[in-house]
Amino acid sequence: MKSNYTIYAKLGLFFTVVILVIASLNQCRAQVYVNGIDINTLDIEYIEMVVTDMGMFKKNIVVSIDYGQKVKSGDQVIIADKDNKPVNFESNMGALNFLAKNGWEFVTAYLVSVPQAGSVYHYVLKRKY
Repeated sequence: MKSNYTIYAKLGLFFTVVILVIASLNQCRAQVYVNGIDINTLDIEYIEMVVTDMGMFKKNIVVSIDYGQKVKSGDQVIIADKDNKPVNFESNMGALNFLAKNGWEFVTAYLVSVPQAGSVYHYVLKRKY
């Protein structure tokens, strides 16, 4: 007859493997590409999503993600999904929901109004673990 210790050790090992598999499956589906780089694989904790409202009479937004990369003034930031296909967003919440579904959690937001340029919304997000 096996001791209780052996049974508990095997159960502990089993549950550890199950948790690791579930965690790895979650990371497999969570992919956000910024200019061809999967930011979910980088050693970063926070990102900032910047949404610029360019429309005067109609909503026209430009979304960019800052994860600490070097960006030159005027550079276009291309955000893509898990298939590395560019994603266009119709609204701030569409972009925020996209990031939430792909492993990022909302922390805080603030608004900066720029004369003659419209409103710039800043969203700080933290990686979900």
